[in-house]
Amino acid sequence: MEFKIEIADICALIKVDDADFAQCLIADHYSNFLSDKEPSLWVRMDVRPVEEASLLDGTLKIIETSVIGEVLYFRGFDGDVEGKINLISGEAEGVTVRVSYRFDAFLRILYSLWLVKSGGFLLHSAGSKDEKEAYVFFGVSGSGKTTVTKLSDDKVILSDELVAVRAVNGRYQAHGTPFMGEFARGGQNCSGDLKRIFLLKKDKKNFLLPIRGAQRLKELFHCVQFFGENTHLLGDLLAICNDISEKVDFYELHFLPDKSFWNCIRNHGGI
Repeated sequence: MEFKIEIADICALIKVDDADFAQCLIADHYSNFLSDKEPSLWVRMDVRPVEEASLLDGTLKIIETSVIGEVLYFRGFDGDVEGKINLISGEAEGVTVRVSYRFDAFLRILYSLWLVKSGGFLLHSAGSKDEKEAYVFFGVSGSGKTTVTKLSDDKVILSDELVAVRAVNGRYQAHGTPFMGEFARGGQNCSGDLKRIFLLKKDKKNFLLPIRGAQRLKELFHCVQFFGENTHLLGDLLAICNDISEKVDFYELHFLPDKSFWNCIRNHGGI
């Protein structure tokens, strides 16, 4: 079975040799991201049965990569998902166990690379938008991304796990992704202008502190999800991060775990 999905205006044609599994992937994760556009990525995935109970581990901390020429090879979770991606042609192939978040891990690897080729990146962050702009709240695990998402129910949710950030005509936009964290629901396939970006800091009161200079780049790069450290794309990613750190305002958002932090953002201008 084949289907096309689109994340941050990048379309991938995906061929899966297990039609039932493909239907489950669409129903559970990717229905909001189906596309009829011409693809720039071509994926072929073979599916094999689950054999070990340990496959319930859903982390992404054990992905290994290597590069030969323009091809990136990846292997994760003791071989639960593995394959290769041609960094020039956009052709990819691999094998995954019949577990949705293993296939999801493959997509994260793929889009972490191709977004950089397209002037963007995947950021560990929560995101939401209204009619004026998009709001991106980034930070390490436990910083409050899912909390902020749950407290943003009056806005369109982009993600509580990974937001795609991409430059369009020299201006940055935040895009929704199907990648989910504890919120257990993927974002919407939409985007908004990114004028401000917030580093999450749990605190006993709400306030904003500007992040200036090289600290912006340091904090941002630490939260980018990227699997091409051994490729020429690393330099491109650093250039993109440096560019956004000069064009978008950065703040530390110290916040209480209730909706009052939105008043802090509103009073600072924008909403």
